[in-house]
Amino acid sequence: MPLSFEGTFKAKRNVNLGGKRNTNDRGELIRKAAIERKNREEKRRTESVSIHLQSLSRGLLCRERLKNEFRSQWYETYLVGGAQKLVLLDLDKLQECIQKFVIFADPQLDFAAFRSITSELLSSMHLDAPPNDLLKCDSNELNNKVELSDLSMFYTAKSKIFALGFPWVWQRFTTLCLKSFKKALQTNENAKEDSDLYLFLKTLGYFSDFLELHEIPDYYECLMTFYEFYHRRKEFLEFKSSFVFSLFNPLDETKSAFNNIQEYFIFNVFTRPSYEFLLNDVSSNLAVSKVFPSVSFSEDEDMMSKLLSLDTSKLFCMGGACLHLLHTEVESSFLWFFSSLILDSLYTHSENSVINRLNAPMDLGEDDDEDEEYSFVQDYYVHLQLVAKQFRSLLCSQILSVQRAFAEALSSNFITKVFSEITSNTILNISHFYSSILKLFPSNRTSILMYVSLIDQVRVEPSMSFVQYSWNIFTKSPVFPLFSKKVDVKSILQTDSAHWYQLQFLLDVYSRMLFTMIDEEFHSVKYNPLYNVREELCILLKNFVLGLYWDVNASKEVNDNSLVDVTQLRVSSTSLLQRLFRINYRKPYVQENMFMMEEYFNLSEFEAGALQEAQSASNMDADLSSGMKVDNYNELRPKLNILNNCSFFLPFRFRIHLLQQLITMDKQANGFIQPFGHLKHAVIRRNRIFDDGFDAFFNLGKMFKGTIRITFVDEHGVVEEGIDGGGLTKEFLTSICKTVFDINYGLFSETKAHLLYPNTHGYAQDIERLRCYEFLGMLIGKCIYEGIQIDAAFAAFFVSKWLGHPSYFDDLTSLDNNLYEGLIFLKNYDGDVENDLALNFTVVHEEFGVRNVIELIPNGGNVAVTNDNRLQYIHLISNYYLNARLSKQCRAFTNGFTQIIDPHWLAMFHENEIQVLVGGDPVPIDVNDLKKNTVYAGGYELKSPTIQMFWEVLRELDEEDKRNFVKFVTSVARPPILGFKALMPAFCIRTNGEDESRLPTASTCVNLLKLPIYTSKQTLKEKLLVSVRSGGGFGFS
Repeated sequence: MPLSFEGTFKAKRNVNLGGKRNTNDRGELIRKAAIERKNREEKRRTESVSIHLQSLSRGLLCRERLKNEFRSQWYETYLVGGAQKLVLLDLDKLQECIQKFVIFADPQLDFAAFRSITSELLSSMHLDAPPNDLLKCDSNELNNKVELSDLSMFYTAKSKIFALGFPWVWQRFTTLCLKSFKKALQTNENAKEDSDLYLFLKTLGYFSDFLELHEIPDYYECLMTFYEFYHRRKEFLEFKSSFVFSLFNPLDETKSAFNNIQEYFIFNVFTRPSYEFLLNDVSSNLAVSKVFPSVSFSEDEDMMSKLLSLDTSKLFCMGGACLHLLHTEVESSFLWFFSSLILDSLYTHSENSVINRLNAPMDLGEDDDEDEEYSFVQDYYVHLQLVAKQFRSLLCSQILSVQRAFAEALSSNFITKVFSEITSNTILNISHFYSSILKLFPSNRTSILMYVSLIDQVRVEPSMSFVQYSWNIFTKSPVFPLFSKKVDVKSILQTDSAHWYQLQFLLDVYSRMLFTMIDEEFHSVKYNPLYNVREELCILLKNFVLGLYWDVNASKEVNDNSLVDVTQLRVSSTSLLQRLFRINYRKPYVQENMFMMEEYFNLSEFEAGALQEAQSASNMDADLSSGMKVDNYNELRPKLNILNNCSFFLPFRFRIHLLQQLITMDKQANGFIQPFGHLKHAVIRRNRIFDDGFDAFFNLGKMFKGTIRITFVDEHGVVEEGIDGGGLTKEFLTSICKTVFDINYGLFSETKAHLLYPNTHGYAQDIERLRCYEFLGMLIGKCIYEGIQIDAAFAAFFVSKWLGHPSYFDDLTSLDNNLYEGLIFLKNYDGDVENDLALNFTVVHEEFGVRNVIELIPNGGNVAVTNDNRLQYIHLISNYYLNARLSKQCRAFTNGFTQIIDPHWLAMFHENEIQVLVGGDPVPIDVNDLKKNTVYAGGYELKSPTIQMFWEVLRELDEEDKRNFVKFVTSVARPPILGFKALMPAFCIRTNGEDESRLPTASTCVNLLKLPIYTSKQTLKEKLLVSVRSGGGFGFS
C-alpha cells in the first residue's frame, strides 16, 4: 500500500471513467483456475506420450536391428553361397531353419527365401505332388466337378502337419505365406510368378488351420482373386483340387469358431459374380456338406442385419449361389433357411427403395401417373406390387446366372421335386422360403400355389398330400395347442417363427385349392385334403385372427421386431376364414354359431368403442378403386377392423343396431338430422317417376343422404294433396325401385329364382345407362340410410360386388344352373376332352338375334380345350358370365351406392345379410310382435270388437296371406330386421266408416291400415283377403 506524508494510510482513490467495475467475480476466478488445471494436465499427458513414443521408437529400432542381425546370420547359414537357394536339410533341420526364419521374415525383403523354404518344406513332407487320381485323368476328365472323395488325399496328408509341433511357428509361417501370396497376386507378370502362386496356394491349403480368425476374410479374398484370374487357364486344371481343398479346408464344423468361418466364407465367396464358375468346378454335395452342415446361425436377427448391410448386387450373387445349390441339394434344411433370409433381405432392400421414393420430394415436371399409383401404398396388396416391381427391376440388372437361378426356383419341375421330397426337417424352412418367394413374385403366386396344391403324395408319407402332411406336422408343433383360445399375439409370435411360416404357406396353398374346388368337392373326403379337420381348422383360424385384430399394438411390435410378417399372416388367415364362412353359409358343415366369438366381447363397450373409432375416422373417405382389393385394416381402429373383416364374430342384430347408430352419427355430423337441413324438394310425375327422380337427385351425389320432400303429380297432371312428412319420401323410394327393378324396364334381368342382376345387353354399358345404374345404387343406399325396405331380391353374385368381392365358380348356380352343371360335367369328364367335346376358348353371346363370338384368351378360337387346360377354361367361362360382362354396370352401381353408404359400414355384413338390409328379414310373420307394436286411431282401441276380430283373423291366415298383408300395409312382404318395433312410423289401424261393404285400404307411405267397422268375423276375413290379395295399396287419406 503506498504511504503518503499527510498522515493517512488509505489507498489513493482510483477513478474509472469507463463505467465498468474492474473487480473479478467468484465465477471468473473459478474458470481461470479450471483452465490452468487443464493446461497442467495436458502438459503432463503430452510429456507421458512423448516418453511412451520414445520408448516405442527405441524398441522398434532395436527390434529392426536384431532382425537384421538374425537375417544376416540366417542367410549366411542356410543359403548356398549367398544365392537364393536353400541348403539341403532334413525335416528336423528344416523345422529349426523355419523357426529362426519367422522371427525376422518380411514378405517384401525375404520373398525369394520364403519361396525356397516353402518349396523345400512341401518336398520334405511329400506334399508337393498332386493326388494320384488327378495324374491319371485326361484333360476332359479334369473339367469334371471336384467331389469330396477327390480331396481325401489332401486331408490324409494334412495330418502330417499337426505332428510337427510348435504351433506358434506355423501360425507365423501361415501368416507369412498369406502375405506372400497376396504380394504375388499383386505383382504377377510372368510365368515364374505363376509357379509362386500355385506354390503358395497349395501351402495355404495345408496350413490354413493355423490362420488367426481375423485373417480368414483376407484369406478368402486372396483365393477368389486368384480364382477369377486363373480359373479359365488350362494349367489351372492341374491345381483345381488344390484350390478347392484350400477353399474348404478352414470349414470344419467341429471348430468352436466354425460359425464365424462359415460366415466369412459366404460373405467373401458367394458374393462374387464368379460364384457361377466356382460352383461349376465344385460338386453341390461338397459345397453344401462343408458350408451348410446341420449347424445354424445363433441369432436370425443378427444374420439379417449383416445381410442387410450388403449392397444388392452382392446379395443377389449370394442368393444366386444358394439357389444354384438348392437345385440339387433339396434336403439341406440349413441351406433353405439361409436362402430364406437372403430373400427376406432382398424384400427389405426393395421395400426401402419404394419407401424412399415415396418420401422423396415430388418433381412437378414428372408424369403424375406414378405418384397416383403410389397414393394407395397403404393397401397391403398394392404395396406388395410396388415392392415386387422394384425387386424385378433390380433382378433384371443382375448377371444372367442369378436371373436363371431365380427363374428355376419358380419352375413347375423344381417346385414339384422340392415338395414331393419334403421332410419334417425341411418343411419349416421350405415353407419360409416360398412364403418369401410369393412376396417377391406376386405375379407368379397363382402358378406356384397351384403347383404345390397338385402334390398329392410326399415321399416320406405316400398316403398323404402335401397339404395333409403339412397340417399333420403343424398339429405336432409346440404352438398348435395355443390355438384353443384367442391367441396372445405378443407372447407366441416372437418365438418359433419357423412354425408361423409353415402355417402361412399352408393357408396360402389351401386357399388356392379352395379357389378351384367346388362346394360339392369341399364336402367330399376324396377331394378335400382337410375334410376331416374342417371344424378344427375353423377354430384355429378364428382364434388366431381375433388375436391379430384385437391386439393391434402387439401385432405391430412383433411385425417391427421379428422376422415374422404379421401383415401377411393376417391377410392370409383372414381371407381363408372368410372363404370357409361363406362355404358354410351356402351349405353348413359346422354349426352357424361356431364362428361367433361373442364371449370375448362386452357388446356395450364394444359398440361405444366402435362409434368412437368411426368418429375419429369420419374424415377419411373409403376408396373403392375398381379392380383393387381394399385391405380393411387400420392400426388405430381395432374394433372397426373386426367389424370390417370378421363381422361374423358378432351377432347380426348387434351389427344392425350399430349401423343405425353410425347412420345417426353421420346425419348429425352432416346436419341431416335437422328438420329442414339440406332440404331438397322435387315434383315427381307418377308416370315418369324414374326420369324425374334422376333429374332431381342424381347430381346431388353424397348430399342425397339429406332430407328430401316429394310432391306427386298424377297421370292427369294434377298435383296430389298431401304434405311429405316422410311418408311420401318412402312411397317415392319404394315406387321408383318397383319401377326400375321390373325386368321389362330394361335395366335388370332375373335368374330362374327371380333374383335380380344388371342387364348384360350391349346397350346396358352405354354412358347414359351407366349413369342410371349409378343412380340406382344411390337409391338403394338411400333406402338403407333411411331404414326403408323395398320388395326386391338380388342375386348373391351381384350383391358381393357391392362389397368389392369378385364372384367365383360356385356363384354360377344362382345365375344359370344348367351352365354350372355343364361345367361340372366338363371338370369331371374322364375321356378325351379335346376330341370328344370339341370346345375352344370362346363364348357365344347372342343379342337381338345377332351372334357375337368373344375370345376368352388371345386367339382363343384356335386354342382347344384339353384335359390339361380345362380348369382354366371353366374359370374363364365363370369369370365372363359373373364378372366380365357385368363389370361396368356393377362398378357404376357400386359407385352410386357407396356415395350414400360408407364402404366400411357395408363391410360389417356379408352378401346375404345385405339382402336382409335391403328387403327385410325372411322369417315368418310374428303376429304377436306386430300387435305389440301397433297404435290405434279414429276411435279404435285394443279392446274394440273389430280390432279383436282382426287379430284373430290375422293369426288364422296362412304364411303367404300374412306376408301379403304386411306388404299391403308396408309395401314389403317381410318384417323389419329388428322386428315391427323398428317400423317407422309405427303400424297404425284407423277406422274407415261403418259401411261393411267397403274393403280395407292402406297408406303404405305411413304404414296405415284403414279398417271399416265390421260386426262379423267372417265378413272381416273375406274383405281383408280380397284387399291383401289384390296387390293394391298406396291409397291416400
